[in-house]
This record gives sequence, structure tokens and C-alpha cells, in this order.
Amino acid sequence: MLLLNVSDIHFKYPRCVRGTDPDKPFRTQVIFDVRDMRESLGDVGAILVTGDIAATGIKEEYDAAYEWLMKLAAESGCRESRIYVVPGNHDVNRQDSVSDPTIASTQKTILLKPHHERERELEKHFEHPNSAQALLAPIAAYNDFAAKFSCQLWAPDQLYWTHTIPINDHTELKLHGLNSTLFSGIGGENDRKPDLYLSPLQTVLNPEDDILNAVLCHHPPDWCSDCDQIENAVKERAVLHFFGHKHLQRIDEASRYVRFSAGAINPDRTEVGWEPGYNLVKLEIVEEDPRRYLAVEAHLRIFQTSPARFIARENTDGSKVFKHRVPIPKARRSRIHIAPEVTSCTSTAAEQEKFDVEEIMSQERTLTLVQRFWKLGLSQRKEVMTLLELVTQEELALPESERYGKAWKRAGDSQKIEELAKEIEKREIS
Repeated sequence: MLLLNVSDIHFKYPRCVRGTDPDKPFRTQVIFDVRDMRESLGDVGAILVTGDIAATGIKEEYDAAYEWLMKLAAESGCRESRIYVVPGNHDVNRQDSVSDPTIASTQKTILLKPHHERERELEKHFEHPNSAQALLAPIAAYNDFAAKFSCQLWAPDQLYWTHTIPINDHTELKLHGLNSTLFSGIGGENDRKPDLYLSPLQTVLNPEDDILNAVLCHHPPDWCSDCDQIENAVKERAVLHFFGHKHLQRIDEASRYVRFSAGAINPDRTEVGWEPGYNLVKLEIVEEDPRRYLAVEAHLRIFQTSPARFIARENTDGSKVFKHRVPIPKARRSRIHIAPEVTSCTSTAAEQEKFDVEEIMSQERTLTLVQRFWKLGLSQRKEVMTLLELVTQEELALPESERYGKAWKRAGDSQKIEELAKEIEKREIS
């Protein structure tokens, strides 16, 4: 499986919708280079976007980003449904934090708590509808964009998202999309290191048979006050780490994980060390009895100005491909076509049900249906979900991204995906 990791694209309105955008050529060069790399590496299986998609977190920037990502998917051979996104600090609309005192007040109330009380305080605020909305309001436009990829966030049920993608017949990669922006942009100010807070609520990373965990997060752990807790969790329970924010392209190899810093598609052209970059990461399960490994082959691509193109970042030994192996457990059983009742002989009915819904929501067909659903008109989306009784009357007051995110999960839980497909198709051809 081939992963394409891009970060810090920084679509800035209004220039991103005009012919005067000086950053556009670099985004185009990325598409050209990915197309060329496809000839030797094959089709991309998933595109991982590690934040700062926008510049100021407004709708127009995400409209431009969506159009570019669709082109990137087409040229890379990646299915549109296999694009995964997490928010960065530039995906926060800081004007909301300035104009709505409730937002900054809620953020400060939590951060002023002693560190050992902060997790409990955050959980308490997430359980309250008003304060939960205040914490997520600054990324409302991002959430509308992310909903098209089933990557939106809401409280208290979806503080982060998970999706699984197959590596081979016996092993899946479980992506965990974390949100490091809950306390970003307080009072409209820039973030300071290490003032952010992720919390253990997002780094559960529960071990599962034949599942390899991967983490996507915009801010590296050292930007958070709970850095040590984050590091302990991701290093112990995730084999792949993808971070953005620093605009520095790096790869860190350890015995049990590989960590990528994506660089930036569009770093500020005035910053020291300006160097657009992105990563292609090829994964393969290698069986060498009695051991089993995740073989990681990384192609770090950087931009050179003359001639203008992306080239390989070389390793210290002069090689152009970074290769590493991480030992992983032996396969216990095939996860393909496993009936819910036999997923685990010890799991409870509730755990089996939850696992089954997660599987359904990660399936290719479901993700494609979600994208088709979001292409319907506003009234058509409401009509479909109310007709199938997948939203409550109270939820009609919620933001669409949250309202229909919950509705899709209910559809997976109640096996109404087929009915949804029929209703969506009716409106597409009407």
C-alpha cells in the first residue's frame, strides 16, 4: 500500500481563487511529481493531510482545497473516498475566538486547571452541549469540509476519528485523526509552545488483533503541555506517526515505529529554509518465519528552484529511499469477511456492535456514499435523513457536519446503508 502525506497547504482567500496566487505553481508541481512517481511506485492507496489546509479557516479556502485534492487524487490514482484530513492551527477561524468571548473563556477555564485536573475538566466541558460547541466552533468551516471525507469532529462522541484501510488479507492500518487545535488561537493570538493540550481522551490507541495503529496530528507532541503522555502513548501503541506544522521534512526511525514530519506544500516564501515538500510512504507486510515485519519504504520529495521540480531528499549514505522495518505480531486470523458475532470470543455485545459499525463506516462503498450524499442539495440531505429517521428533531439545530455524522453512524448501526444508497441515487437522477 502506498500512502501520500501532504501538509500545510495554506490556501489563502481571496488569492487562492484568482490567477494571482504565487503559491499555486508549487501545488501544481506536487501534482506533476506525484503523477511521475506513480509510474514507478503504482497507485496511491490513501492521501493523508496533516493540517493547515486553509490559511484563515473560512469556507472559500476549503472550497479551493477540495478542488485541488480531487485533482491530486485523480493524478495519483487514489480513490476520492480515501482522503483523510486533520485540522491545524490555520484551520482555526481566529476571528471567532475574538468575537465570541464564550470560546476564549471556555478554553481558559480548562487550561488554567492544574495539569492533573485538566483531563477531567475537558471531559466535563465536552459533556455539556454549550461548552462543547464553544470548543469546536472555531473549526466549523473545517468540519463542513472534513465531513465530505467522514473526518469531522464533534463532542463528546467524536473528539477524534478512526478509519481502517487494508494492507493485506490479514492486516489493516487503523488511522487515528487527532485534533490538536482545541486550544489554538486563544484571543486571536498565535500558539505558543508548549501551550496546547491534546489529552489522553484522544490517545486511547487501543491494541487490536491484526491492526496496526497510525497517528495523524498537525502539532508534534512537543507543542502540547501533555507532551510526555502523548509520546508514551503513540510510541508504545502506534507504528506510524504523521505530523505537520514545523515546515521541516524529517523521518525518525525507531525500533517500534517510524515518525514522519511532512514538511509543507506551501511554506511561507519569506521564512528561513523555505523548502516545499511531501512524502510518499510504501508499506508491505513481510513474513520471515518466525518473525513478521512492517516494511516501510519512504520517498521524501523536496522542491528545487532550478530547474523547477521536486526531487528526492537523499539519505546520509546518498540513497534516495529511506527503508526501515518494524517488528509486528504474527497474524492471528483474517479480518476479511468476519461475522460480527465471532470478532472476539470475549468481547461484549456492545463492543462487537461498535466494532462492526467502525468497519462499516471505513468501507470503500460507505465512504463513497458519504461523498455522494454531500454533493446533494441542502434540502435533499435533510429529506433523506429525516425520511429514514436517522436524525432527531433536536439534532436539526446542530451544525450539518455533526448532525449528519451522527446520522451516518446510526445508519451503519441499524444496517440502513442500502436504504441510504437508494435514496441518494433517486435524488442524483431526479
